[in-house]
Amino acid sequence: MYNAYVNPWRQMDRVLRDLNGLLGSESKGRGSAYPAVNAWSNEDGIVMTAELPGVDPASVQVTVQENVVTIAGELPKRERKEGESWHRNERPSGRFQREFRLPYRIDPATVSAESRHGILTVNLHRLAEDKPRAVTVKVA
Repeated sequence: MYNAYVNPWRQMDRVLRDLNGLLGSESKGRGSAYPAVNAWSNEDGIVMTAELPGVDPASVQVTVQENVVTIAGELPKRERKEGESWHRNERPSGRFQREFRLPYRIDPATVSAESRHGILTVNLHRLAEDKPRAVTVKVA
C-alpha cells in the first residue's frame, strides 16, 4: 500500500546513517556523511583524505584519541543579496563533524594534516607497541 506521507529522502538519510555506523563512521550535524573520506593503511599506519572544497583549512580541526579520529569544521554559507533568488541551493553549509574508529591506537605525537586544493590529508601512525613484530625462531 502506498503511503503519501513517506518521505523517500528521510528514508535515504536513515539508510546512509546506518551504513556509516556499520563502517565505523559517524556523521554529526548533517543528514549524510560529510566530508567524503578515503582511508587506506600500510604497515606504519593509516592515511585519510577528505574532500573539503571551499573550506578554510584554518577552520578545520583534526583530533585523535586512542583509536578515534575526528574531523570537524564549518562550511561557509552563501547569503542571498538584495534582489537575488535561489534557483538551486544544494551545496551544504554549517558545522560538520565525522568520527572514525580505527582498528588500532594512533600515536598522537606523530599525526600530521595538510590541506591542498580542497583535499585534507591526515597521516596517522600506529603506536610502536601496537605494530606487529617479527619473532625470530631459535634453533635448539
